[in-house]
Amino acid sequence: MNVVHPLAKLLVKRPKTVIIVYTIITIIIGLQVRNVYMQADLATFLPKDDPTLQLWTKINEEFQIGSTIIIYVEADDIRDPYVLREMD
Repeated sequence: MNVVHPLAKLLVKRPKTVIIVYTIITIIIGLQVRNVYMQADLATFLPKDDPTLQLWTKINEEFQIGSTIIIYVEADDIRDPYVLREMD
């Protein structure tokens, strides 16, 4: 059964009711937006004994980097064209 046809009939037959229902739904969702937040600190997602987190914590304590992104590259020569291409 096609869901679109009954929905289209409802929209045409009772447009005011549909607008009121959508408005109420929008208001309810809008009120709940206050409870939505974003956790941007990646340290909260890693286990405390993770070596990467421990290294980041040590660097942050020493240099007070804040929310800076740290990229760690282990290579024999950082000027090697292959390494530079991979970093790009």
